[in-house]
Amino acid sequence: HAQLEAEQAQGADPEDPDEYLAKEARPGGPILLGDGAVELEVLDVDASEIHCRVVVGGTITSGKGVNAPGGLSARPILAEKDLRDLELGVELGVDLVGVSYVRTEDDISTVRRVLKNLGRPTPLVAKIETKLALENLEAILGRADAVMIARGLGARVLRATSATDLDDAADLLRDHPGPVVVDVRIDPAVRLPKKDRMAAFAPEAPRGGRFVN
Repeated sequence: HAQLEAEQAQGADPEDPDEYLAKEARPGGPILLGDGAVELEVLDVDASEIHCRVVVGGTITSGKGVNAPGGLSARPILAEKDLRDLELGVELGVDLVGVSYVRTEDDISTVRRVLKNLGRPTPLVAKIETKLALENLEAILGRADAVMIARGLGARVLRATSATDLDDAADLLRDHPGPVVVDVRIDPAVRLPKKDRMAAFAPEAPRGGRFVN
């Protein structure tokens, strides 16, 4: 078993995604650590503590992210630190901006609006790593310049998604005019049948050759 403490650490950003876990975690739901390297199942939530069962164990080093594939829907897409990072990126003249924890197309629009106000409309890469993002994939693709199927999506979400829905998602990705990155370096998903892995999104001969594995 594992226990997560969702209390805000000293000096932590109040809009850090970890701070929303206790509010949105539900018994039976998954929590992924370190880009899906470790998978937990929520048993119960008690104030600021989340009690979990370890579904897939592994080694987690400091600084790794915590992700609820449901999407942490209450969390603003941009925390204060994100806004500071965008300002720095504009100063440095970055060419691309990756948007993590995307849930809907509105998240992409929010980041694009901030960059426009900063005077540098920069192309956006939407990272698909939540169940909500997978459900809203078509609308997200309509707003993003590029997309990445990220490791944080996790094995459980893929297993819980029907083959038909995976096929539909793959078709949308193949037809997307911009770059598409499928990150298949996921553990434990690499031990799942092929149809349940990230590779389900990357057929051997994608049209236009836009997939990058």
